[in-house]
Amino acid sequence: MSNPEPAQPEASNPDPVPLSPWRRMPLNRLVTISGAAVLAVAALFGGLQEADHVTPVAFGDTYSDGPLRITPRLATVVDAIDGFKPLSAECRYLVVRAEVSNSAPVAVPIGMGWQAAESAEDCSDRTSSTIVDVPLVLRGLTTTFAGARRVRGPAPAETFDPGFADVFDLVWMVPVAELREDRKVELLMPQMTHIVSTLQLNETWVADPDQYGALPVPVGAAR
Repeated sequence: MSNPEPAQPEASNPDPVPLSPWRRMPLNRLVTISGAAVLAVAALFGGLQEADHVTPVAFGDTYSDGPLRITPRLATVVDAIDGFKPLSAECRYLVVRAEVSNSAPVAVPIGMGWQAAESAEDCSDRTSSTIVDVPLVLRGLTTTFAGARRVRGPAPAETFDPGFADVFDLVWMVPVAELREDRKVELLMPQMTHIVSTLQLNETWVADPDQYGALPVPVGAAR
């Protein structure tokens, strides 16, 4: 009688290889993470743009807002200007002088100037300026746009006429109490787009509140 063969040990199953976290993750989660990674890389290399596109401008620089080429020359604070109404003791005029040329085929409005009363005007209750559909806005002070005039004349101006270049004084009414050395004041020059409406049979200029040139305006101590 032959000897029985020794029993063979049962083969043991090897330990399962653990799945990587990526293989265990649901597909929709992978898609979300992949998309976020792509956006992060795009932002790192300039693929994404910031909300505001601000171009720093200094006095003497020329900034183009589309139709206009604007070269700010100087800024000053005065208590009276020829052709403008008198102000109360609490107010001053802030004047920005700039050379402006219009390459568009149509005029660009400067903005509705405030018409002061015959008596001295109090400017303490004015609201702070924001970008509206005008090519020049003063930010950082409680202001009211008083108007503009051509330096050579000086004649009042309501528009930047097409095909012409001239030097203008742009005038705002500001409170004396806000004219401090530490005050951050900027002249904003938003990008302008000409819109023609065939339905309403009119045309207008629209300012882009997210794209603009920014000129720091020193105001200093009140005069």
